[in-house]
Amino acid sequence: MRLWPLRKQTPSPKHEARLYLFMAPLYGGRASASALQLGARSFVEHYIAESEFEALFGGYMAHRIDGTHYIGVWSVRMASRMRRIMRERGAIFTVIREPMPGFAVDA
Repeated sequence: MRLWPLRKQTPSPKHEARLYLFMAPLYGGRASASALQLGARSFVEHYIAESEFEALFGGYMAHRIDGTHYIGVWSVRMASRMRRIMRERGAIFTVIREPMPGFAVDA
């Protein structure tokens, strides 16, 4: 199991080095809005392997928009923890505090 890279990774100049933090309803709109934080899976998994999400955050949310896979967490506390862990492991990113372009809750 890979816990983190042994050398610092250089983020891609594309949109990968962005984490989106925004409020969105879960469960197809049947639940109240919750804070979501999502980043491109190819970027996030350089620093936090999918297998670590359950132990670190109690689970994860995965989403696909226009063929790009995203992974992240819900709740302000878990989002903050995810950013802290990624920074400790050498990640450099920008937090965009608005909904992701193309994000929609599945009904």
